[in-house]
Amino acid sequence: MVADIEKALKYPLNFKPLFILGILFLITLAASLIPAFFLSPRTGAGSQPDIYTPLFAVYFVVLLAVLVFMFTLLSGYMVSVSKSIIAGNLEKAPEITGIGSMLVNGLKFIVIALVYAVPPSVFMLLTIAILKIWGLLLMFAYFPLFYVFHIASAHLAYTGSLKKALDIPRIYSLIFRNPKGFILGFFFYFVATIVYSFAGILIVTYPFLIVACYVVGQYIFTIFYMEASGLIEENKL
Repeated sequence: MVADIEKALKYPLNFKPLFILGILFLITLAASLIPAFFLSPRTGAGSQPDIYTPLFAVYFVVLLAVLVFMFTLLSGYMVSVSKSIIAGNLEKAPEITGIGSMLVNGLKFIVIALVYAVPPSVFMLLTIAILKIWGLLLMFAYFPLFYVFHIASAHLAYTGSLKKALDIPRIYSLIFRNPKGFILGFFFYFVATIVYSFAGILIVTYPFLIVACYVVGQYIFTIFYMEASGLIEENKL
C-alpha cells in the first residue's frame, strides 16, 4: 500500500494547525525583512552601515532565536503527525498540543534529519567529483534518499526512542524491502509539492505552503513506514 495522493493532499488542510504555523512563518518572514527598511547606504571615511549598530546586533540574535524556535516547533509537529497517523487518524492533521514535548521532539527530529542527510550528501559529492558533469545528472538518483529522515522520524514517533530512530541499517532495510513503494512515495511527495506551489502562486499562501508540504511528506512516508514495518496489518488499515 502506498499513500493515496488525494488523501495526502487533503490531510494538511486542518485549518487550525495550518493557520497557526503558517502565521508564525509569515511573522518570521516579515521580521526578517525589517533591516531592508532601515539600512541606509552611506559612503565616506569612517562610515559604516546601520547593520553594525548594537541595536541590529540584538535584532539578528533575536531573529535567529525565533527561526530556531519556529523550525524546531515545526519539526516537533512532524513527529505529532506520525503519532496521529500510527494511532489510526488518517483524515486530517492533528491539533497543536503540548508545546514543550513538541520542542523536545523537534530537536530529536532535527538530529535525525542531519544524520540521515550524511550518506546521500557523501554519495552525491563523490559522484560529482569522480564523474564530473555526469555526476550532476546521476546525483538525482541519490536525491530521494534525503527523505529517509521522514521514515526515521516515524520510527521515533512509534518507539519514542531517538537511538532506535538512528538505527540506520534498520531504517534502510525498510526501504530496501520495498524500493518501488519508496520511489512512488517520493514521486507523490513531488507531485504534492507542485500542486501546493501552484496554489501558493494563485492565492499567495507561501508560508502555509511550506507547512502543508512538510506535513504531506510526513504523511506519505509515515504510511510507507507503517506498511514496511508491518503496522498496517497491526492497525487493520
